[in-house]
Amino acid sequence: MTYIPERSHYTFRFWYEYAGGEMTDTGAHHVDIAQWAIGKQNSGPVEVIAESNLPHVVNGYTVPVDFKVTFRYADGLEMEVLDTGRNGILFEGDAGRMFVNRGSITGTPVDELSAKPLGRGDFELYDFDNASRPELAGKIDAIKNHMGNFYDCTQSRKTPISDVSSQHRTATTCHLGNIAFRLQRNLRWDPEREVFVGDDEANSYLKREQRSGYEVV
Repeated sequence: MTYIPERSHYTFRFWYEYAGGEMTDTGAHHVDIAQWAIGKQNSGPVEVIAESNLPHVVNGYTVPVDFKVTFRYADGLEMEVLDTGRNGILFEGDAGRMFVNRGSITGTPVDELSAKPLGRGDFELYDFDNASRPELAGKIDAIKNHMGNFYDCTQSRKTPISDVSSQHRTATTCHLGNIAFRLQRNLRWDPEREVFVGDDEANSYLKREQRSGYEVV
């Protein structure tokens, strides 16, 4: 294979041979929070409705250059992932809108809480919420609390906020979007069995042929 500088360092992620583009890069961070917020962190969508444009450039990137994918869940709730707009998550509901990313949170519910804040004992974010940790708000502070939760749970044996099961579901949802992009059609997914429904071609994308002698059972 001819050496191409863009196949290394940061831009390696825009070739399917190595990664999944923005869908599995930045997308994974936001899908994680979104599925957690809507209570789907241990499940997944049942339908994948995708639109994308592939670059079709010789020796160029192979992931979509622009895309939109809608994940529909069994209860009818929908999550849209787009490569345009502000980087973050927009929640829309009957009571208003709320936008959140790894640096800020804004919207009607946030404004209401500013006037009437919840007490520390009025909410619990995860299985083991160490109340002795200080209330931190900045990005670096959030990382400290995230790591602190992991260390706390290592000692307590409780489930951390980012456990292996929910993160598997996050990665799976992102991969479902990429498979729909590559096949250029909508897909139906069974989140319990973790297979595409009646679609052998799509199911063939769930794993790669393993190199002889290096199989993972």
